[in-house]
Amino acid sequence: MDLSKEDIQAIDDATSDAIGRRKLPVWILSSYEEKTIRKRLKEAAWKRCDEWVAEFVACSKNAGLLIFPKCDSQRFKLHDCLKYYQKDGFVDEQIDIHLKQRLEKMEKKYAEQQATKKNENNK
Repeated sequence: MDLSKEDIQAIDDATSDAIGRRKLPVWILSSYEEKTIRKRLKEAAWKRCDEWVAEFVACSKNAGLLIFPKCDSQRFKLHDCLKYYQKDGFVDEQIDIHLKQRLEKMEKKYAEQQATKKNENNK
């Protein structure tokens, strides 16, 4: 199921607003990272709405070509679920996950550099 252009824009705006409210320095998140966070947010929303996805798929298999009139209630439930899990609180959650992963990478790289320096000094 695809979201309408208005819904996509509303989600993008909400994501940008949530990122802006966090008062993060400008350099902390690049546009690529923001896109990555939005992508992860979308994937997480689909995973959390698995129950509704399965219900909509089952209905669509039974409905055949009459999918839209027969499966409207399931479609609306799925749509509401997806919109719910793309709110500000969940954006913050994905930002925190991303920043934690980035910090872990930086710490690992620093540890490797220190180990390399130590090995070079011991030679």
